[in-house]
Formats: sequence, structure tokens, C-alpha cells
Amino acid sequence: YSFTAHAHDIYVDRTMLGEKVRRADFVATISDFNRRLLEEELGAAAASKVAIVRCGVDLGAFTPRTPRPPDGTLRACCVAGLREKKGHRYLIDAVSELRDQGRDVRLSLVGEGELRDELTQQVARLGLEDRVELLGHRPRAEVSRVLHDSDVMVLPSVETEGGDMEGIPVALMEALASEVPVVASRLSGIPELVIDGTTGTLVEQRDVAGLVRALGDIQDHPDAAAERAREGRRRVLEAYDLQRNTAELCRLFAGGAIPAPGAP
Repeated sequence: YSFTAHAHDIYVDRTMLGEKVRRADFVATISDFNRRLLEEELGAAAASKVAIVRCGVDLGAFTPRTPRPPDGTLRACCVAGLREKKGHRYLIDAVSELRDQGRDVRLSLVGEGELRDELTQQVARLGLEDRVELLGHRPRAEVSRVLHDSDVMVLPSVETEGGDMEGIPVALMEALASEVPVVASRLSGIPELVIDGTTGTLVEQRDVAGLVRALGDIQDHPDAAAERAREGRRRVLEAYDLQRNTAELCRLFAGGAIPAPGAP
């Protein structure tokens, strides 16, 4: 048998992880970060069974946007469940600081979750009702529309006290496939997709000031941000194509050899 090591199952709950790897023919995981974690936890012999099979996106559903001409307003979005590890509270704080600096920033939060009431209260407490909207769950076609209407997609992920954190969020792949500039946290496998200064902008987790700087830079230098987004789509085409990565998983199911670390 085989299994996939993704996020919570290796970051938080490692029950019988060593035994599962020992008995498996191979283990598929989504990032170099995860492979290194498994090697550190279980040793080189176990890591030799690990194949990196990245998540992917339907590139036909997320096509390049046409950037809007600058009009003085920065339109940001965050596509993520309203859960602690997504870090929404820090992004809302950043929008508050940007407003206080005199910048016109609008934020659309796409997603649903247990923090909706808490985040709604934060927006009201900061007086951001006219700048931050919580859109709830939206179908894929509408997510694509929100991305195309945005100047930047922000995902300020954090590691929770219990160790829960992202793998590599598919929402970031969808944004870059749409050639939308991204700002994300330097955490887990995210830097494998969002290469700081090349395919996007990275900030430290929980760094409100860093988010403020990153968003201000995108508003002030939209052409540079657009070039990073174009490079981001090239990165998605190269490593996060859903059909190609599904074919690689099928090859492994058929008994194909596990590629060496770093192999294309």
C-alpha cells in the first residue's frame, strides 16, 4: 500500500507514522519541506520511500488576468477557510494600519469557518466595515472572478500553538496561475512555490508590519508585482500542473521508481 503525507497528518498527529512508512511501498508527499521533515523524524531509510508529488491546479480554470490600470485603490483578497492557521487577523490589522497611513485598500475574504464571528467583530472594532468584506464560501468560478478583480492575493499563514500549519496552499497556486501577485508567509513548503522577490513576496508569520510593507510596495510598484506574478504562473506550469502530477502519482501506483531528491 501507499499513503500521502500532507500536513496535519505529519505536523500534528504522527500516530504510528514510523510503522506506516515502514510497511508502505512508497509515501507521496507534497513538498521538499515535508520530505526533509520525514527524514529528520524517521531517518534516511524511511525517507528513501518518499516521493514528492505536488498538489496541482486545473490550469484551464485559472487563466491569466488582465491587470487593471492603477486607480489609487489596492484591491486585495484572501481565499482561505476562516481558521487560525490562515492568519486572517494579522491581515485585517495590516489593512487597518494601511488605512491609517492614508492608503485606500479593500480586502475581500473568501471562505468560511469557525472564526467568522471573531473576524467580523475585529473588522467592526477597527472600523473597517467599508474596507473588508467576508464573502463566505464561493464556487470555483466565482473564486476565479474574485482573483481576476484583485491586485494581490494575501495568505498570512501561521503555525498554531498545537503545531498545525499549511502544506502548500492550493489557493496560492490558483492565484499565481491567474497571474495575480501574491504575499504569503515564509512557512513550511510555501517558499517552494512563492520564491521571495521572484514569484511573489514572503513575510514572516504574524508580521503585521511586514504585510503593510509588502502591500504598500505592490501598490507603489504594480509593474514589478505583475512581473513576479507572470513568473509565478511559469512556476505553476512547471511544477503544479494537476494533470502532470496526477500522471506521476499513477506512475508510482504502477510500480515506477521513486525519483531521487532534487530530480525534475
